[in-house]
This record gives sequence, C-alpha cells and structure tokens, in this order.
Amino acid sequence: MHVLRALEYQPSPLPGFSGRLLAFRYQHKNEWIGQQPYSSPTVFNFFLPEYQPPGPVSAAGLVSPEAQLATTPMTISFLNGMVALVRDGLSSCRSGFGFNGAPRTCGSLENRRATADGNLTFAPESSVPSEVVDELGLLLTAGRLSNHTKAHMVQAYTAEEAEGGEPLTRLNSLLMAAPEFHATNHLTPTDEARQEAAKVTSMGRPYKAIVVLFLHGGADTYNLIVPHSNCAASDLYAEYEAVRGPAIALPKEKLLPFNVSAGSQPCSTFGLHPELPALHDLYLSGEASFVANVGALVQPVTKATWRKTKHMPNSLFAHNAQQACMTPAVTVACTRSLTP
Repeated sequence: MHVLRALEYQPSPLPGFSGRLLAFRYQHKNEWIGQQPYSSPTVFNFFLPEYQPPGPVSAAGLVSPEAQLATTPMTISFLNGMVALVRDGLSSCRSGFGFNGAPRTCGSLENRRATADGNLTFAPESSVPSEVVDELGLLLTAGRLSNHTKAHMVQAYTAEEAEGGEPLTRLNSLLMAAPEFHATNHLTPTDEARQEAAKVTSMGRPYKAIVVLFLHGGADTYNLIVPHSNCAASDLYAEYEAVRGPAIALPKEKLLPFNVSAGSQPCSTFGLHPELPALHDLYLSGEASFVANVGALVQPVTKATWRKTKHMPNSLFAHNAQQACMTPAVTVACTRSLTP
C-alpha cells in the first residue's frame, strides 16, 4: 500500500476494472508473503513476539518477530510481486499481485500493462539521475538510502538510460530489493563477506530420518487416537463417547482400527482419526509409532495438585512457551519453582 500511494497508482479506465484493487490477489497473499488481512494462521497472529532469528540477532539476545516471515520462498515471492507491480502494473502476470480472475494478455510488456488492473504513474520532478534517486529514496525509504546504495542506483539508472530502456522502472525495481526499503533503522554496509557454512562430506551411510509433524498450537490428541475395543478394565470407548458427547466424539465405525501388543495398553485395539489413512497405513507397516503423554511437565501432576506442585514449566497453558520448553536442553530454563 505504501508503494501504491507513493508511486501514484491509478486504476485502469477499462470497463469492469473499478474496484479490482480490493481483490489484490488476497486469496494467495497469505501463502505468498505470509500475511493477509484477517487470515493469520493461528490465534497467535502471524508471528511470535519472542522469535529470534538465528545469527547476530539471536546472539545479541534480541528478538525480531517480523523476521519469522522472512523465509526464502516468501522473500522471493514478495520481490517477484513488487517487481511485477513496477514493471507490468497490478497484474497476475509473471507472479504479480493482481486479481487472478481477470482476463489478461501476458505476452508482451505492452499487453501486460494494457490489461493490468492499474499502473504506477509516478514521474520524477528532475531528470538528473542523482536527484531522481534522492526523490524516490525520500518516498520509499524516508531518505535513509546509504551513499553505498545511492551509488549503485545512480549507476543503474544511468546505464539503463544510455541503453534506451526504462530507467525509472529499473530504479524502482532495485529500490524494492534495497535493505533500506525493508528496514526502518539506518543501515551501515560493510565489506565483510558473509561466512559460508562448511560443506559436510557424505560418509556413504544409509539414510534414516525421524519425521516430526509439528502442529503449532494445540492438538486434540483424544480425537487422534481413541480407545476402540478389547479393553481390560472397562469399555473405554463408551467412556470416551459419554465424556465427549455426540457433537465431538468420533463414531466407532468411522475409526481406523489398529492392534497393539496384548497387555501393553489398557485396550488391545485403538482407533485412529478417519482423516489419517496414510498414517494408519504407516503404523500397520511398522513405519510409524505413537508416543503418548509426552509434554513439558517436570514431574507428575494431577488436576488436584498442579497448582501446588513444587516444579512446573513456565506458562503451562501458553502454546508458544511450551513449544520452546519441549526441547530437553532448555527444560531447566523453562522451570519455575512454586515453593514459598
């Protein structure tokens, strides 16, 4: 929105294009760049307040919540969309952010702009390359372009102009990738090269992996694995059904049954959620296991004693805190004492 305002976006005058900006490819923005109005992936918003990206930020003990969205796919998608906006207008052509339900002609640059939902119409007040860079730097980075970045921008603008191209388009595209455009603090470029990670040489051994499906937030495990039949003490499925009620309890006939070793569990037969047939097949073939009652508790507690126990994790009912405390290496740091 900042770019659309600063670079004077104008909607297309073609019939039926009015209001297209409201669509703005919302149906894909959440997957492309990580955020979409009213569509945060969990009740905890788009990122966690305590997130620390690996590297200097984490080493300094600082947090950078917004950096949780700076994954490689989302960074590339954002840059692709912004460059397409500058070059082609607001269009769905070439990874653009425009409404993807509109009739387009994506072949030539002229046709892409003609069928876009709208275009950027900004024209600089000066024709001097350094002054054009300063003007756009003011609009898009609040005047925070470093001398290092300015020099590159002026050079690119001058080269494009000499080649008879579109220097303003090239300059705007470069500005979308400039660090000053993405951060609000003053940046100091250095000549120090980023340290590359050491390559790991293969030892030629067979590969084996433990796949962890990490579900952010809570998982209703009592509807994931359900007591089915052949229970030793009582009918545990009947108890499950009574406690859960008809609105939540899974019908026994829809469960995916599987057997366990006799005497190892309260029931010999359990049922898996009907929407997990692949996991059911993996278990039956010996390729998957279930580990129940795993949590971040420090010592056993009950409903009656959890407020009185001597040691328990911090923020026991905060999902983000418990995600961090699930790592054994940080269990001590996550433990608080309730003794007077």
